[in-house]
Amino acid sequence: MMYGDKYLDYECPAEYNRLLSPLLLRKWGVESIELYNESNGTDYRWGDFLFGRFFNRPNSRASIEEVGNEYTANLNGTPVHEPHVTVLCSPQTFSAAYHFMYLLTQIGRTTIVGVPSRQAGNSFMENTHFKLPNTKIKGGISNGVQIFFPNDPHKGKILTPDFAMRLHDFAKYEFDPNAEISYALDLMDGDEIK
Repeated sequence: MMYGDKYLDYECPAEYNRLLSPLLLRKWGVESIELYNESNGTDYRWGDFLFGRFFNRPNSRASIEEVGNEYTANLNGTPVHEPHVTVLCSPQTFSAAYHFMYLLTQIGRTTIVGVPSRQAGNSFMENTHFKLPNTKIKGGISNGVQIFFPNDPHKGKILTPDFAMRLHDFAKYEFDPNAEISYALDLMDGDEIK
């Protein structure tokens, strides 16, 4: 409702690619690569990559319109309100929180305040666990890579907030655990975030 049809029509450019391996298929509950190929009409071999989109939403417009049509039918595709969203970011912003922050920067007017996230936009993801047969040592290996910023290596490594907090900013708020909130509110009061 905040973004109207802009959200429904949004095609996320982020990629999510996986390496096809016996561990991945075992994780998915598929017994063999032959069964995977038969089920999907493919002819993959071990070591091939499965290329795809990160936020793949087939038929999203239809499913969202069916669920929320009673609330949005009279909007005719226009948003109720196009907000300017201020997102607080810290080293604890990762996984779904990072993805949500990324999406907000893509579809709306968004300002990021705080400290860079500990997650990179272009990074390996999705841990597949294993146990070595003889030593029984357990481990994990990434079988996927997300690519949010294919043409921006700097952003791919670190998404710097629009208003990045420095040591002196934290000192100003006496290292309060909620310093990011106070900092963002001061920026809004000073009309630096509009």
